[in-house]
Amino acid sequence: MNMLLRRQRREQSPQPYWKQRGWLVSAAFMAFVVLGAALSFTGEDEPEEQKTRMSSVEQVRQKACPETKSSEAMPTAAPKDVKWQKVGLTMVPTSASAGPMTVDGPSWSCYARSPMGSVMAAHGTLSHLSGDNWRGVVENHIVPGPGRKAFTMARSAVERTDLAGRKPGSYVGFTVPEYTADAATVELLIRQPGGGLVATTVSTRWMDGDWKIAPRADGSLYEPLRSVTTPAEHIMWRK
Repeated sequence: MNMLLRRQRREQSPQPYWKQRGWLVSAAFMAFVVLGAALSFTGEDEPEEQKTRMSSVEQVRQKACPETKSSEAMPTAAPKDVKWQKVGLTMVPTSASAGPMTVDGPSWSCYARSPMGSVMAAHGTLSHLSGDNWRGVVENHIVPGPGRKAFTMARSAVERTDLAGRKPGSYVGFTVPEYTADAATVELLIRQPGGGLVATTVSTRWMDGDWKIAPRADGSLYEPLRSVTTPAEHIMWRK
């Protein structure tokens, strides 16, 4: 009887969300799991002096970016100048025309103010959140606010042992469902290690002269993954 009660308590007590199966499965498209499960968090905006300091840093960085033409033309194919860079275990697309045009370790920046630029930023930023320098990526490439605070809290709770043995998937396609010069929604198509296809959407915002990931209030950086059987609506990457 006591053994049965202990078993029931174990079944009723949920694991930390970053160890739950749904959260771990969402690691299929990169070595680090972002947030597949909701995280409840409320907090105040970042101190004004911190915003000012970060804005100044971004202004300096922005001046160093090569000038690019702003465009709202929706892509119909992947850029011809795509080159793939290895980030951890994941191969990530880059483009001389869409970005990143500045690479400083895990900090990829200076993306074109265009639909394709937002696509490249979504791939590049998400893929760098598994490394040791993830805090710098968060500070420079994720929109500040309660959502970023929530993500930082969750990411801080993840240990290397939680990520060990997680095989990443691969980027195979994309679409841009919504775009303005100031905000974009990017959909990523990912092939899981087992071969199945899944898709998720990422919100980006043009801020301080570059594209940044705009997290949801709960800290999630992307929408829950959904299965895809026929990727007819996606633009496929050439490799």
